[in-house]
Amino acid sequence: MQYTLEVKHIPSFHKARPVDSQLTFHDGNGTPSRYIGVEIECDGFHCPNSYNPFENHSLTGLPKEVREMRDLVIKWGGGFQHDRDFEIQTAPARGEPFRRQIEDICDALEKAKTFQDGLRSGLHIHIDARDLTDAQLRKVILAYGVIEEVVARAVPYKRAANYYCKPLGEYAFSSLVKIPRGQIKYRVDKKCNLSVGGVAQRYLAMNLNAFLKHKTLEVRTHEATMDAKEIIGWSTFWADFIDNAKSMSTLDIMDLKNAKTRIKHFVSEDSLEYIKKRRKKFSGEWSSRFGEWQRYRTRSGDELIALYDPKATPR
Repeated sequence: MQYTLEVKHIPSFHKARPVDSQLTFHDGNGTPSRYIGVEIECDGFHCPNSYNPFENHSLTGLPKEVREMRDLVIKWGGGFQHDRDFEIQTAPARGEPFRRQIEDICDALEKAKTFQDGLRSGLHIHIDARDLTDAQLRKVILAYGVIEEVVARAVPYKRAANYYCKPLGEYAFSSLVKIPRGQIKYRVDKKCNLSVGGVAQRYLAMNLNAFLKHKTLEVRTHEATMDAKEIIGWSTFWADFIDNAKSMSTLDIMDLKNAKTRIKHFVSEDSLEYIKKRRKKFSGEWSSRFGEWQRYRTRSGDELIALYDPKATPR
């Protein structure tokens, strides 16, 4: 368990997240059960218009609270990316250290007033999947297909029907799960973005390219937030999901495809209550648009299937 935090002197605001081989992992008991790294897209950065913290090598002009927030992220072993005003990338952690890190960073964001909740920005989580075998990875993808319609309604509609987090649709039940991982053809461009079948697939609700690149599964659908309880609840839900899905049989997963109570088979009671509250929160905006999203999901799934099966015909 690693708790010793030491301030590192970095001459500019922009400190990229360490490469995978140099990441600091914070281990502890409790939930979430898997290492998780969180990407928090931040808007509302209060600096002069002429000041670009990602190009200027001086901290002059940054409010004191922003500097403190920056130092805290770095002390935990995280970093930043130039996305929106900036994107915080937390160090991978699980259990109590994960919760403590998220609480610390969200508290610092609140004090810095650099952040605005909103649909323009998102929150992405990377869940450690290094332990998954080929068979277990397939089961997790199948299980995601089973619950996608349920969890989609636990986020704002504009996040679920979004170019940057497209639904997997029938893709989860079709071509991908039939192809051994070693046979998936992919390439890496100059920016290290992976493409499968020549088409970039980074912007899926569950980004499977992250597994090829980092051995993580990235869930991209959550709206921007600096609510620590919300981030912890969302992260715990997906850690529960992977732990349960990988241990189930393929037949058991497929039998749940149309079950109304399907989601309770994949997560703990606490995570189930958490997702129910999320669905209730956004039920108003989904009441008249679920059919529209289903059509979007079908179209997205057909496009993905066609990558692997040229003979496939759209429904």
